Amino acid sequence: MKKKSFSLRPDGWTNDDEWKFNSLWEFYPPRCGKKTGKSYAREVFKRISPGENMFAEMLAAVREQKVHRDWKTENGQYVPDLSTWLNQGRWEDEIIT
Repeated sequence: MKKKSFSLRPDGWTNDDEWKFNSLWEFYPPRCGKKTGKSYAREVFKRISPGENMFAEMLAAVREQKVHRDWKTENGQYVPDLSTWLNQGRWEDEIIT
């Protein structure tokens, strides 16, 4: 079986890192109908550098949190920017129903 190889890009990321960030960015809901701060969110994501397990936890948390009433209220007014969500480790938040 051939091992997956990732080329290191000039910015220090692999194609897999870029894919993970872009996947999270697309999956993450907008706040009040718009998304902002992509470049800063990318920097924070790069600093965290999540492995496969943490990335899966992040996606699962977003899936759970985006249907919670706080994130659905007033067109997503209470959805934190992705950079805030990442900086605060919000994928580890316990959802209270």
